[in-house]
Amino acid sequence: AILSTVLQGLDGTRLYRYAVAVAPFYATLAEAELFRSLLNCDLILSAGKLLWYTAFSLLATACDYAIYKYLSRFRVGRYGSADLGTLYLQNKLEGGRGLESIFEELAETTSVKPVVIRGGELLLIHTDVHYGPFTNLGSSTLPKTIHEEFSPRGLTPMVLHGMGSHERNLPTTRLAEDFATLISELAGKAARKQLYHGCFTLKGEAVWEIKGLVFTDVALLFISRPFMGIDDLPYNLQVYIDKISAEKNLGTVILVDSHNWERTEKPDVTALEKLLDKSIDEIERIREKPGVDVAVRVACRECSVPGVIDGTSCIAEIRGVDGRDPFVLAYFRGNNMAPGARDRVM
Repeated sequence: AILSTVLQGLDGTRLYRYAVAVAPFYATLAEAELFRSLLNCDLILSAGKLLWYTAFSLLATACDYAIYKYLSRFRVGRYGSADLGTLYLQNKLEGGRGLESIFEELAETTSVKPVVIRGGELLLIHTDVHYGPFTNLGSSTLPKTIHEEFSPRGLTPMVLHGMGSHERNLPTTRLAEDFATLISELAGKAARKQLYHGCFTLKGEAVWEIKGLVFTDVALLFISRPFMGIDDLPYNLQVYIDKISAEKNLGTVILVDSHNWERTEKPDVTALEKLLDKSIDEIERIREKPGVDVAVRVACRECSVPGVIDGTSCIAEIRGVDGRDPFVLAYFRGNNMAPGARDRVM
């Protein structure tokens, strides 16, 4: 049963592939029975018995190798699917990181633009990379590593999920650790003081919703799709907004995939682009108001909730020192939220 499950998982679920999974077992039984019958024949001498034993052993090995080669006909780079399946199972069962050598071999170099916004003990961190692929591989643990980097200093990092999916994963945990160090250095550098101009909420077609947080040179657009959900929006949306913000001299505009409702239907990206255009207009409108210093309150607690990594949850309130436009951000370190959980939290 285990062999059937593994082979189906590696090679796709087809009825005839169950035969591939069980054939070695029953072929071995048949060979053993034939071997036993031949050994019981008085006409076969001892040397002949050894020859038959060797022949059947080679036949069993050849059958096993033929199945392995058949499974390996699908390849990723120079690695066959059987080898990939072995490394995947090693990761799942033992936490092995052998898959990272494949990721590193296939990885491409690209530019990223991390941003750290600090207010008091709060750090809003946009890494511009994706947190994947899974378990302890690549940049899957990057948010946790960043948390461990800043927590001993009495700081509360909220690591935001930007645009893009697994094509923006870091290939190895070593690079993820180096990247966390880079984020730490970035947070420690003196930067231009950001004044708070305000926040806004926009709702558009296909139940898209954007909540904007606007500072002097930086704006954060938190994207949600209540009732239908989202999961890893395409990175070309960030490229699209970068182009517009550069043309209008708006500074840095960061899109955040709020991951607050597990996706139930494929998103209408065209409708989202229309709402992003309106968000740009809203940023310009809000920046017409004079900016003020930022007031921040943060509270975190440990909570035993399924899906929340290490049981860490935080809530932050951001507003102007004059009391303007309070913006409350609830942060759960995890991957997504069950349908309806967002509304219950709010």
